[in-house]
Amino acid sequence: VEGPKGLTSCSGGNAAFAELNNDNKGWRVTPVSRTTSFNWRLTARHATSTWQYYAGGRKIAEFNDGGARPGETVTHQVNFGTLTGKQKVLAVWNIADTANAF
Repeated sequence: VEGPKGLTSCSGGNAAFAELNNDNKGWRVTPVSRTTSFNWRLTARHATSTWQYYAGGRKIAEFNDGGARPGETVTHQVNFGTLTGKQKVLAVWNIADTANAF
């Protein structure tokens, strides 16, 4: 989902994807370790400012690409720290040369 940078909703502020904000939908839960790899497969390789990960209502990781153009795949190791139990994870890809994020 594409939307303006700074939003922390899964819909990216786009009404067409509003159901992604609904935590009562019975989304599939995937068990993860305290440190987990997140793998991105990019179909468009936009210049990237940062990659951000949110869980438990707060930012838990950020990776700064400084405007570089990523490869076709990107992997980040994210540490969940003291978070336990079921958590919704929001991963954000901030584009360097537009006001948008995915």
